[in-house]
Amino acid sequence: MKDINNRNFLVNTVDDIIENEKFEEPLVLSNTLDYPDPVISESVPKINEEVFKELNIKNQGDCLFDYDGTLVEIKPKPEDAKPTKELIEFFLKHKDRIVLCTGRAQEIIDSWFPKGIRVYAEHGAMFRNSEGEWEFLNGATKGVIQEVKDLICYYSLRLKDSIVEKKTCGYAFHFKLCKQPNAELIVKKLIRDLSNLRLVYKGFSVIRGNGVIEIKQGCKGAVAKNCNHWMVAGDDVTDEYMFANAPNALKVKVGQGPTSADYFVDSVQDFLNFVSFVLSE
Repeated sequence: MKDINNRNFLVNTVDDIIENEKFEEPLVLSNTLDYPDPVISESVPKINEEVFKELNIKNQGDCLFDYDGTLVEIKPKPEDAKPTKELIEFFLKHKDRIVLCTGRAQEIIDSWFPKGIRVYAEHGAMFRNSEGEWEFLNGATKGVIQEVKDLICYYSLRLKDSIVEKKTCGYAFHFKLCKQPNAELIVKKLIRDLSNLRLVYKGFSVIRGNGVIEIKQGCKGAVAKNCNHWMVAGDDVTDEYMFANAPNALKVKVGQGPTSADYFVDSVQDFLNFVSFVLSE
């Protein structure tokens, strides 16, 4: 690995982070493409079967769904979120209606989801059609800048129980399992250093999600804007870009909290129940 400790935008030791606790986390440059940022509302109404009937919405066209936190519960270890047999059967039953849009890597998609299920992987950097054929989207390319890789490896060694997930077009730095007292400070410093790299090297973006930092080339907003989906659903920060770029879709957030979606449901199970009802109509 390159000697990255001498770069002026990197912290030299974890102690340096602890001594500098008052630094401000930077504005993360999360959207590399020219798509609108989300307009967040503090609260939106809950949707269920009865509310949906009252809306009298024409139920046709594709549904664009996030995976982790939307169709399966968030797991501390990414590999533990493998879909059940029942969920795969549900996807295949509705393969002409459901399209997945996930941050998961190409390799995971091919391992977990059989042909017939359409998937936008790595936040929309790649697409797999129903025949299992892949293509890069929006200028995404294989690989990642070496300095980004070095930086992530540097912090992984300093944050116990962190997990580095390598993807075709980027990385995910998972810190859900990190319990050391200064973990949050280290995470913030990593975000700041990645953002500084982002100012030097174009073509990738950095965003903090639920227990993960995503270094990616894709943007879910591009997927939502370039395709006419009837319903869009997600649970995390990256999914807000789908909501912001799908003005005509029924937008549903899984979980409570501020969002740019139209409605919310309380849990993954509530969403699965709702989708089963909607697609049976």
